[in-house]
Amino acid sequence: MNVEALNREMKLYGDLLVREYRKKLKEDKTFASGDLSKSLVFDLEQLNNSIALVISGYEYGREVDTGTYKYSKMPPVSAIARWIESKGDFRIRDSKGRFKAKTIKDVNRAAYGLAKAIRQRGTIARFNNSGTNFLTLVFDRLAGKMGEDLALAFGADLQIELEKILYTKQ
Repeated sequence: MNVEALNREMKLYGDLLVREYRKKLKEDKTFASGDLSKSLVFDLEQLNNSIALVISGYEYGREVDTGTYKYSKMPPVSAIARWIESKGDFRIRDSKGRFKAKTIKDVNRAAYGLAKAIRQRGTIARFNNSGTNFLTLVFDRLAGKMGEDLALAFGADLQIELEKILYTKQ
């Protein structure tokens, strides 16, 4: 069956979902280096009798979405160190509470401390030490309209196929 309209509609929604996920990351202020946002892409996978819209990105996006709960494994210190480096307003203090320059050694110490705190308390205190739910919130907001539009596109493709069957000379 020709599913041209359905493919077109799914591509539009794939693009829209990726844009909205990126926008939500910025709104939630969980945007540091932009690596997670840049990693978000969509693809259409053709299966036997179906089409799947697959959105993928860096695996740590799942932790941003759902959070890392206390007593889970410690996150990678190297990833947190990269995040500290990319976060322009992250400042390191010495033992007396004075701000100091970001040296590699101090960034690694701070990253270790953050990783340990995440393991003990969970992530993102302003989200109640859980995740931002950016994936769920965006999808739920768009799901109703998306379902309607995809059903209409499938109906249009089905109508074309039925017309081909009905109006071909026999």
